[in-house]
Amino acid sequence: MTRSEEFLQDIRTREALSRAVLNRITVEGLLVTFRIVTDKTYRAEDVAFACEVAARYVPEGYRANATVFKSVPSPEVIVVAIERFLMRRFPAAAAFLAEGDIAAETFEGGGRFTIAVDTAERVRFSQGGILDAIVRELNLRFCGNYYGE
Repeated sequence: MTRSEEFLQDIRTREALSRAVLNRITVEGLLVTFRIVTDKTYRAEDVAFACEVAARYVPEGYRANATVFKSVPSPEVIVVAIERFLMRRFPAAAAFLAEGDIAAETFEGGGRFTIAVDTAERVRFSQGGILDAIVRELNLRFCGNYYGE
């Protein structure tokens, strides 16, 4: 398990942060700020908890801070994220997609996406690991669990 995964495992013990993702870590001098995104309503004590957890993950001599933001992506945001990811990681596969071939829906706790491709390309997407890579990317970037077909 990576340190980021350990951090998120600790953060997610708090109900308001149970589906949180680590969006960014910035270092300014001796201050390390963890930017955490959740899709749930949170309170000041949840932010204080995140700061306490963050303090356990910074080197000695550094100070930790955590900022928490609520974000629930729309289906359109999910589609754009998938398109950009495919263009960056799988440009040959992306070349076979037309506008409207990717659809997404979101719900509490994540979402689902579909990619409309012909039978031959469907095999490439599923057996070639493309769908799994998209799922991993979405689960890293957005709160909750995503799956696709």
